[in-house]
Amino acid sequence: MTDHVLIQLAVRRPHVNAPTLPEGATYDTISGCWQTRGEGGLTPMSTKKNDIETGEDMKGE
Repeated sequence: MTDHVLIQLAVRRPHVNAPTLPEGATYDTISGCWQTRGEGGLTPMSTKKNDIETGEDMKGE
């Protein structure tokens, strides 16, 4: 029996446990972005926003 087409075409990549974080930056949960001290600005987006998955639909609340 042959594998499914998605299995045949899938590309395997090594799993990385830790995301790559900007050097010297901290995540500000209020503004939702990475900030660096001393530069006076924001760092470019490099990781997913720090969302909290609740499983609840929060539309209209």
